[in-house]
Amino acid sequence: MVKEIPDTLLGMQLFKQGQLARAASHFRRALATDAGNYEALNLLGVISAQLGRQDEAIGLLQRAVAAYPLAPEAHNNLGMALNLAKRHDEAVPVLEKAVSLSPSDAVARNNLGVAHQALGHRELAVACFQRACQLRPDYVEALSNFGAALHMLKRDESAVAVLSRALQVNPRFAQAHSNLAAALLSLDRIDDAVAACERAISLDRGNAEAQAQAGTTFLALGKFEEARRRLGEAVRLAPSNPSFYGKLVSCYTVEPADPHLKAMEQLHARIDELPGDGPTELHFALAKAYTDTGEHQRAFDQLTKGNDLKRRSLQYDEATTLCWLGRIGDIFSPELMRRNAGLGALSAKPVFIVGMMRSGSTLVEQILVSHPAIVGAGERPYLREAYERVRQQMGTELPYPEFMETARQKQLTDIGRAYLTLLENTPLAGEASRITDKMLSNFAMVGLIHLALPNARIIHTCRDPVATCLSAYSKLFTDEQPFTYDLGELGRYYAAYRRLMAHWREVLPAGVMLDVQYESLVDNFEAEARRIVAHCGLDWDEKCLSFYETERAVRTASAAQVRKPIYKSATGRWRPSDDLLAPLLAGLNSMR
Repeated sequence: MVKEIPDTLLGMQLFKQGQLARAASHFRRALATDAGNYEALNLLGVISAQLGRQDEAIGLLQRAVAAYPLAPEAHNNLGMALNLAKRHDEAVPVLEKAVSLSPSDAVARNNLGVAHQALGHRELAVACFQRACQLRPDYVEALSNFGAALHMLKRDESAVAVLSRALQVNPRFAQAHSNLAAALLSLDRIDDAVAACERAISLDRGNAEAQAQAGTTFLALGKFEEARRRLGEAVRLAPSNPSFYGKLVSCYTVEPADPHLKAMEQLHARIDELPGDGPTELHFALAKAYTDTGEHQRAFDQLTKGNDLKRRSLQYDEATTLCWLGRIGDIFSPELMRRNAGLGALSAKPVFIVGMMRSGSTLVEQILVSHPAIVGAGERPYLREAYERVRQQMGTELPYPEFMETARQKQLTDIGRAYLTLLENTPLAGEASRITDKMLSNFAMVGLIHLALPNARIIHTCRDPVATCLSAYSKLFTDEQPFTYDLGELGRYYAAYRRLMAHWREVLPAGVMLDVQYESLVDNFEAEARRIVAHCGLDWDEKCLSFYETERAVRTASAAQVRKPIYKSATGRWRPSDDLLAPLLAGLNSMR
């Protein structure tokens, strides 16, 4: 008599062979007779996750964890399913448990990194991916994720190195090619970025993410028709992914009868079914579309909903942030600035562009890099990296700005030299006389810039406060800007920023920092452009007037605007009523 093979064992054999549907039927039969069967719960949960049935997968894997609480595999699989369902905040503690139960499990480390990355915990994500790669040096998915995380932190040279390692392990891994394209684009290696996009798509034509990355690349290059075509293909492949619609409608002006608008409205009818950040992304995409069609109140309603959702997903300690900005002005006193004047590295090469986002900074950068003697480094974290490097060498725990109370000539010079080394290694730097650094948040470090690099020039871009804040409020930023998603917090942050900029004007020597008002630049373009170039110590060049013809990658939300001649429509846009803006206006009033 032949002994019958148990359903659990048959299911495991079929699972190993990749026969998922047949394996699932055996696991279901096993659970019908033993509802707590760990192997059946765990593997049926994995199958359900692979088939896209995330709610079912999560339920099964929760039961598996309950049946065997010390099984790291079950915790890892549950965390993976939660990630796939975009429930990343729930995934983190589950995956932390998996890692604690099995510290050498590279897969669990990678999945934990995915959760942290999705939640904006970028340094934690990098640490997880890095550890996963140390545990398994040939783990191509972790290498790809590690490279993407480094790119998000603007550490693009390191990102390219890691992603190149991933492609040495598996040259046919499409996602690594797509991630590599993003990092190469940030380094202005434009031809290489386009080639990486095309390679990703050739390997996986059904990969919507690769199509979207190609569209994003062409958008940055000002090739709007090609960007629209690629992003349209991403939408076709993944019509329920709101992030693709958001990128697509940024390429062109939406008309009322646009089929993509209709598709977004249909998606909005079931917005509660969208996972993760999907509802937030859809609100912002619809807001842009309704702005284009002139339905301003509907646009603002969508913005309010999208910003509210985004703000609830972020951790932002407003009191600590505003206190920190205030301390900077207190520590960089006139006496400290006089005591340390002229002590840093003396190069005149850096040109810092600082200020608030949406204040005209990309336009100023584009004018400057149209000059033959100037190249643009984009937004680089080099100043903070240089400062941190010197602080670590000193062995001090004092943070910025308190560090400055103990810094002496050597430290200031070392910060300047470390910064210059990073800047001059930027791709395209070559023999340029000037290199722009458009890390806008450096407005908080203007005093340090002058003390570490006394011959550097600083350009502060500014714009009408309400216009600046409303423009920021209308954007779902790639980089986390947690203060921009609540009108009151945005107004109070802006007021603190303006107070600090007023302090810098008082303590900096004349000629170091130039204020450029966006409205004046638009109204008196040539005169203002000449003033900007002269501030950098260079002779005028007529190419700066044709800034929109300069071929380079522009990766900010202003990518479309700087491909056109100067236009004045941005200075007279629709403005919500004061009652809707009351929290913002109250915050801005604290500037006085």
